[in-house]
Amino acid sequence: MKSTQILLSSLLGVLSVVTPSVATQYSQASNIDSTEPASSKPVPTTVTWIASEQAEDGTMTLDHFVVVVMDDTDAELAALTVTDTSQRSITLTKTNVPDLKVYSAYTVRVDEYYTDDTSSEGFDGTFYTRPPKLKKVRVTDKTFEDDGDMTVTVKWRQPVNLRDSYIYYDYKVVYPNDNSRLVADDYNWGSDVNSATIADLPARSLKVKVRARDDQYGTGQWSAWKKFNAPAAE
Repeated sequence: MKSTQILLSSLLGVLSVVTPSVATQYSQASNIDSTEPASSKPVPTTVTWIASEQAEDGTMTLDHFVVVVMDDTDAELAALTVTDTSQRSITLTKTNVPDLKVYSAYTVRVDEYYTDDTSSEGFDGTFYTRPPKLKKVRVTDKTFEDDGDMTVTVKWRQPVNLRDSYIYYDYKVVYPNDNSRLVADDYNWGSDVNSATIADLPARSLKVKVRARDDQYGTGQWSAWKKFNAPAAE
């Protein structure tokens, strides 16, 4: 009985190793394998795909791919021709897809075109561009606390396309000449949020930066650092 259990366990272990590679290696039509941010900026996205099984095994001879990008209404934004049939990825940018916007959802698929003038439509995939970089960061309402620390309010200009969206706004406070000396690191969350109140800060010169973050759309770029001083003593 014990030897049977060991054998079964070994077989399951083998299956757990080989199954993922088999699942991503073969497809009835071109299929989106991954969509990943291509840089720290919110829009550029690298799309990687796998070709159909008939293209991979030589049943059909590829002539080229066409990468089709659509918005959330299924309107076509771009159809990008890839003539190198060995290519399996492309980076979507504002240059090759001018209508891409920050903090938006898109559909992408890769169609195959063959040398016999036939074609095959690929399976759809979804990708999300990240929130925009926050700007106009400023520090207001600086007050002393009873223990000598200070409380400040950090404000920023809320981008129009983030209004009415429940997302996180991260902030980080450090010493002005040493970014590794962390003073505060937290977030505010909600809809129509354009500020965060930060307490228990040492009464001295500091600097702060903020960013927007969404569970589905990803993390935006940090804003520029904003330096601020303690309030003047009365």
